[in-house]
Amino acid sequence: MGDDVFYFDNDAVTTKVLDNNKNELGTLQEYLFEGKTVTSGSVTNIKHSGVYKIKGLSGLPSEIPSNQYSILEVKAIGNQDNPDVIFYKVTSPSGVSKEMTVSGSNQSGWTLGGVQLQNAINNLDSQVGELRDLETGNKSSLVNAVNELQSKIDTVNDNTDSVNSALNEYKKHNHDDRYIRKTGTGDSFKGTLVFENGANLAFRSSTGTAPSVISRNGNNLVFGNGEMGLNIQSKGDVYLNGQKVVTTGTNGLNADKVGGVDANLYARKDQNNDWSGVQTYSNAAPLRFVVGNVQGSAIPIQFMSAKSNKGNVGYISKSDGDGMSISPDGNNELLGLYSDRVYTTGNLEFAGGTEKDIRFGNGHMGFYFKEDANGRLGAWDWYKNRLIWRYDTDTNYVEMGEAPKWQGRRLFLQDGLPTNVEIPYGSIWIGF
Repeated sequence: MGDDVFYFDNDAVTTKVLDNNKNELGTLQEYLFEGKTVTSGSVTNIKHSGVYKIKGLSGLPSEIPSNQYSILEVKAIGNQDNPDVIFYKVTSPSGVSKEMTVSGSNQSGWTLGGVQLQNAINNLDSQVGELRDLETGNKSSLVNAVNELQSKIDTVNDNTDSVNSALNEYKKHNHDDRYIRKTGTGDSFKGTLVFENGANLAFRSSTGTAPSVISRNGNNLVFGNGEMGLNIQSKGDVYLNGQKVVTTGTNGLNADKVGGVDANLYARKDQNNDWSGVQTYSNAAPLRFVVGNVQGSAIPIQFMSAKSNKGNVGYISKSDGDGMSISPDGNNELLGLYSDRVYTTGNLEFAGGTEKDIRFGNGHMGFYFKEDANGRLGAWDWYKNRLIWRYDTDTNYVEMGEAPKWQGRRLFLQDGLPTNVEIPYGSIWIGF
């Protein structure tokens, strides 16, 4: 004021948090960094936003130990002494997490979260199993699989009723010369001979057994058996589904070769394959890997050491959620790609070049690091081409692009009186 110069030092320890009546609740250090310690009373008595270090409070879920410190996160909107809505999240030292919302006298109750929710989901997955392991034809859902089984049961019941009805009619019929005799010779059958589902045509072998010659297995018609050889003879060519079965040379059709190449050189869907040649995909169709719901249950892409041809280098697989995981060992996710985020459990490093940017939204704002003689880390508004804040390693202090704002008031450090800018009531201007 006048020619006098005033300096104000401030930090998180000396900054006090007050309620509406100016009563001191604690320091900014407690509410933002260390956690405000509370060891008595009910958890719902806490109504101010912040981080709390709690132990022995009533109203907590039974999974939260009362003799150990836990983390309580509180977010409240409205009047700070009587908020409209309060969100509570408590996390125990073992990773159990519960959440609750309170609005006036209404409480949502504690809901599951954190490690306990993940364990419950994993347990449910292990109990239900995989849809693809169903023996039914329809594997799209459990309901469709059960409906398929019920349909087959209904069909079997209908067939059983039909057979029983025919058997009763057969028992009432007089046996006469319209039936083929077991010991007859030269009898001609003029009608259509129909075998019921599961029946077969068999011939007595030289050893006295009666192996099946023609039978039905599901929707397949089976010729032959494992006891006798099969010799198909025909006058002229043999056709299968209207296509001629081609045989050449004295050995006929060679089932061990395809296009003159040994069949063992082709990849099989039901076995592990070792690809020694370069595979090129020229069409636009995607290359798909269908994996399990549990991370580690199916690893579609695995990288191994080129020197020893063993030892895992890394994996690319499906993550726990609906995303893709890059992992060094198949279990610990190092990098996850999801529809709404990129997740990593390690360090994210940007190397090469002189400046690296991390931009948000449409690239309007974000962070940058310029690797020059000083080494600068800052936030920038590319849309308006202006500095938000910057830290230089040579100066070891933070530079702000505009006058900062604390608790609704701004601090201006400039020669002239601030003009054409937002100046809330209670702001401070220090001139030079």
